[in-house]
Amino acid sequence: MRPLMAYLPLGKEQMRDINAYKEFTKRSLTERMQTQESVEIDVLGFLMAAGKKNPAYKLTDDGLASETQLVVAAGSDTTSIAIT
Repeated sequence: MRPLMAYLPLGKEQMRDINAYKEFTKRSLTERMQTQESVEIDVLGFLMAAGKKNPAYKLTDDGLASETQLVVAAGSDTTSIAIT
């Protein structure tokens, strides 16, 4: 995705929003990893626990951050459609 982003006509405001979104998801992931670990049964908990069960499935912190961004975006989109 990153190479494709270079071709999008994004202004300073859009880039600021994208960076704020990345920071939000990274903060949320860090908080989750420090406080709750993987005790909750949800997508992120499953991803965190999978690496403990099988090292082949272990994600790096950057990988978990990327998955967190995806889950938040997908959940927001699904929720907005349901409300509409």
